[in-house]
Amino acid sequence: MKYLIMLSLILMLIVGCISHDAKKDAQESEVLAATGWSKKTEVFVEFTNPKANTESQALIHVTRLEDFRPLTEGMLALEFQIDDAPVFSVTAEKQEKPGIYRAKIPFKQAGLYTLKIQATAKDYTDVIYIEHIDVHDANAAAHAHAEEKMSAIIAFLKEQQWGVDFRTALPEKRNLQAAFIASGEIMPAAGADAAITAPFAGVVATGKDAPYVGKKVKKGDIVAVIEPPLHQQNGLGQLQAAHAEARQKYLLAQKEHDRAQRLYEAKAAPKRRVEEAQLALESSRVALAPLAQAIGEVSSRTKNGKFVITAPISGTVVEVMPLPGKSVEAGAQIARIVDPSLVWVKANVPATAAASMKDLARTTFSINGMEGRFKPARVVSANDLVDTKSRSISVLFEVPNTTGKLKVGMYADVSLSTGSVTDALTLPADAFFEDEGRAFVFVQRQGEAFERREVKTGLKGEGYVQITDGLDEDERVVVRGGYYVKLASVSSRMPQGHGHAH
Repeated sequence: MKYLIMLSLILMLIVGCISHDAKKDAQESEVLAATGWSKKTEVFVEFTNPKANTESQALIHVTRLEDFRPLTEGMLALEFQIDDAPVFSVTAEKQEKPGIYRAKIPFKQAGLYTLKIQATAKDYTDVIYIEHIDVHDANAAAHAHAEEKMSAIIAFLKEQQWGVDFRTALPEKRNLQAAFIASGEIMPAAGADAAITAPFAGVVATGKDAPYVGKKVKKGDIVAVIEPPLHQQNGLGQLQAAHAEARQKYLLAQKEHDRAQRLYEAKAAPKRRVEEAQLALESSRVALAPLAQAIGEVSSRTKNGKFVITAPISGTVVEVMPLPGKSVEAGAQIARIVDPSLVWVKANVPATAAASMKDLARTTFSINGMEGRFKPARVVSANDLVDTKSRSISVLFEVPNTTGKLKVGMYADVSLSTGSVTDALTLPADAFFEDEGRAFVFVQRQGEAFERREVKTGLKGEGYVQITDGLDEDERVVVRGGYYVKLASVSSRMPQGHGHAH
């Protein structure tokens, strides 16, 4: 693929060079370039020999700003106005090539003209104005026009622009939140993640109560059933036997304690024997208590000799460890339930960037493959400890997820604020290039003429960069396809006051 891209770039430059070299005679004539924009259309016109009482050839290029492709059909109505003179009109009805019209303009007098262009096509109409079209006397020597007295102008032809992913735009004023991107991950919120374990060894039963991934459960619903194992080891039988043994020891200790107490009262035994019996009784009571609790719980959850396990939280079964019908050991995890209605986003912030974080409440994040950005509801915590392996700190954000679009385990790009500025002049980040630590953009001076301009930048965030110096609000900049202009800059420079013929 990369070889195809390079081949297309080489062919594009060859076309540009041929277009200039093959029209050498046309370039020897004086050419006036003029460009006008509306909200939906760009019109670039080249006037050959724009002189009074002389018929000038006009080459008109029409670009739809919606997709920066040529207007491929329709007609143009051109109206020229100068001072108080009557308006004269010219019509260009047919295209020489897609997006390109040719017209003969009979200028009667010298001066600065205003051109009104009415573009009419199927499902497309627009009006574009171009001012200060400088027509001089027929006997005057050819001269460079003020708007074309530019150094190092880069030629990038309309045919080249239309053939690649290309776009220009005016800088916009916006409230900019400067930020840096940290890697993140969607994880369950605290209390929204529960592991289901087997209280004793057995077999995970099959049937309608068997757990499976994706099963929706409510708190208290049956999520698994454990059948008694074939052997007693670590099973319900062993629990019952252990309980019976502990209970027997407790009863014997109780009898011994009572007997020692009676003998002591009859002065037939020392107090030490009572104290020893008391310690033995307490020890047997401590050993019996958890077993009695377990037996009580088992009894309440046992149906037809099978132990029923219920969901401690509402949510979705996301993991099932042993398949139904398989054996499970005591304490082993059977399933995992996650409540996805509320999730956390864990941002891994590099330790070197931690000090620059400001106003975490402005944090947003995006998920690859999903449109738009998400905003957390609150900041849960920011760790003060740097992870020794990743050299990062973790910051947790809470995000309501009632639609379930966010899935636990998804990766996120977390945008953390480092500052803000209001009413900043901005351009998309893709418009900028860097050379030896300096930022520059490509400014469109005319339809096919571009200038590399160094600019000063400020805050960066949300895909935009603040411009603090070097660019005015009314200057159009290449915001997409700047690489093609950069490539053209090393292969061709446009002579001042010259355009190209077709």
